Amino acid sequence: MQTQLSALELIAQQYESFSMDSKPDAPVQVEMLEKFLDSCFENFSKTFDDKDYQSVTRSFLQWVETTNLQKPAQDMIDVAKNK
Repeated sequence: MQTQLSALELIAQQYESFSMDSKPDAPVQVEMLEKFLDSCFENFSKTFDDKDYQSVTRSFLQWVETTNLQKPAQDMIDVAKNK
């Protein structure tokens, strides 16, 4: 279980690093991807349960199966429209 927790922490650190490292002159595709991922994370963080590994797995799989990606997709498209 420690290995899985370490992997999730590494993913979170890399995502945060990616968000902080993006430059204002980044290509629109990078901005679109960043907005899409931010919107997905916002949705995911509302349902995420980190009590134990089983809860993490269950909440992640449930999110993948039930989430509506319409809002993240629209947020991503809005970035391109505003360029």
